[in-house]
Amino acid sequence: MHHTGGKWRRVQYHMAPSIDALLASQEKIGDQMDAKNNKALNQEAGKICNSHDDYIWRRVAGTTGPRGKAAFSTYYVCDQGREDQADALMKRVFAPMLDKMVAEGKLTTWGWMEHIVGGEYRRLATMTAGDVKALMAARSSIVAVFQDDALANTLNDICGSHTDYIWEIKFENP
Repeated sequence: MHHTGGKWRRVQYHMAPSIDALLASQEKIGDQMDAKNNKALNQEAGKICNSHDDYIWRRVAGTTGPRGKAAFSTYYVCDQGREDQADALMKRVFAPMLDKMVAEGKLTTWGWMEHIVGGEYRRLATMTAGDVKALMAARSSIVAVFQDDALANTLNDICGSHTDYIWEIKFENP
């Protein structure tokens, strides 16, 4: 559920071990919805959430496991010719600090995703924590550490435009 940022109000996501498995699960979900044949419910949902964006992401780096109840997502528009460099910077510069924050309990999970299918956003950085207050404290720590870091600034050069969101995770099925 949307807390702060951007134009999207809800996000629904599905995870799978491969793109083929993801597409198969989406088809199965669609078939199950069709089998229930609840047209009135589907029409009502369509009126409430009358537009959407579809993306498929693949994890490049990050942790796994149950997510925290609050998430911070940054959707980046990147120079497509330099995305591999952005991925390498994320792994080399940011990952050690993010992993440490997870180990210390300041974050629950974090991830760096690459765009496979979808709109203008080419990379997605996400992190979760137990609540919004803890999430924002962790983010503030990250920003402070990398404020004047040349390598961190290179990531900003590659992925110069972004949109931030804070999400409250209401439902998750592990």
